[in-house]
Amino acid sequence: MAGRPFARVHRSRPGPRLPWAFLVLAGLVAGLLLAACTTLSPATSAPQGTPTLGPSPAATPSPQPTVVASPPSPLTSSTSLTLTLWWPDALLPPGGSEAQEVLESQFKAFEEAHPSISVVLQVKAAEGKGGLLDLLQKAYPVAPSILPDLVVLNAEDLGEAVRAGVLQPLAPLLPQALLDDLYPFALNVGRFPQGVMALQFAADVEHLAYDSGKVPTPPVTWTDVLSSTARYVFPAGGRQGRVNDAFLIQYLALGGRLVDENGQPALDGKLLARVLDFYAQGVERNVIRPNVLEIETLDQCWERLAAGGPGMANVAASRYLRERTKYPALRFAPLPTWNGAVTTMSRGWVFALVAQDRPHQEAAALLIAWLLDPPRLAAWNTSAGYLPTRREAMTYLEDGTSYIPFLHWQLESAQYHPTAASYEAVAQALQSAVREVLSGTATPEESAQRVLKALGLPAP
Repeated sequence: MAGRPFARVHRSRPGPRLPWAFLVLAGLVAGLLLAACTTLSPATSAPQGTPTLGPSPAATPSPQPTVVASPPSPLTSSTSLTLTLWWPDALLPPGGSEAQEVLESQFKAFEEAHPSISVVLQVKAAEGKGGLLDLLQKAYPVAPSILPDLVVLNAEDLGEAVRAGVLQPLAPLLPQALLDDLYPFALNVGRFPQGVMALQFAADVEHLAYDSGKVPTPPVTWTDVLSSTARYVFPAGGRQGRVNDAFLIQYLALGGRLVDENGQPALDGKLLARVLDFYAQGVERNVIRPNVLEIETLDQCWERLAAGGPGMANVAASRYLRERTKYPALRFAPLPTWNGAVTTMSRGWVFALVAQDRPHQEAAALLIAWLLDPPRLAAWNTSAGYLPTRREAMTYLEDGTSYIPFLHWQLESAQYHPTAASYEAVAQALQSAVREVLSGTATPEESAQRVLKALGLPAP
């Protein structure tokens, strides 16, 4: 078995490199979908579960129910099956990479350790039409047999996949020690009324980076920021019309909620106005400039900071980790918040279970546990430019500096990104308020009231 080659990576891409098998598959799906318009209906109704966003570290945390895991029973040597995994192209770019080499090595070792299981990796578009979520949603009602056993999704897409009824509870199949070692956000992002439907395995968070020549002591609170002579930049231009995480982090650090237990908007107008007032005061004191509305990403913040413009900026941990040695004057710190409460927000990728039969579920659980083994998880995340989501895995990143312990602290404090169906409307309303205040067309109180009105919430 040791000689079996790992040569089952299939990419779903247009053009001459597209495998013929996928063309047949795409035609089958299209035909079935067309037939479904007149003759077919989903086999089951889609569950409407939505997780609640976990409490801010600044607030008193509410107890989380314990996940009781029962490890899968070992597959017998006489059992032979193929495990299909859909993987996003964003994590496996064509042309080869260190991340691909690490992943292929880990899959090959898994197959050698589990000779009854063959893994087929199918690479799909990470987003958009024909992407992972789109394919899951369209194929599930009419052609469930073509679905994978396991899928890697952007954590932002998890809620839609759960509401479509495509995913199966995952946590009960995994070892309790693995679940206990995950950072809270990595487990909580997958909590739905149906159970823990996914686990995050790759993460990125944002924190402050500052020029030590301009900012001798990093700011801890908003007062510190507003008292500084150095300019502060952060993403405020929105992401496809949605508010940036920079605003959400500040609001959550105040103890605010975005949605309630039923997934409905649950914003606090007074807390919204407080964050918006921080923005307005920053503009008034020239610490924050309205042109932060031109900044949409953390990479844009990093480029401005590295070029010597602002004195401090929100940056991605992945970028700082990769390029910190190039800029010895730059330092790191938690994001400044109203009262110094340490808060950040995670983005990244999750494993989710699709298979409905027990043998494939158990095989998928074995593969997840294998890939989330601390040294393997650390190796792949390091090669791919992400942070591992297990505490023990982070110890493999130790390099003798204080940055890795700092990241561990940040990951312990991280919130997961909202996945409720109502979040789209919330994020768009909040972005409108940010734009109004930073451009000076409305006061913080006026903009906060408009947000509440747009979402049908009562004024405080």
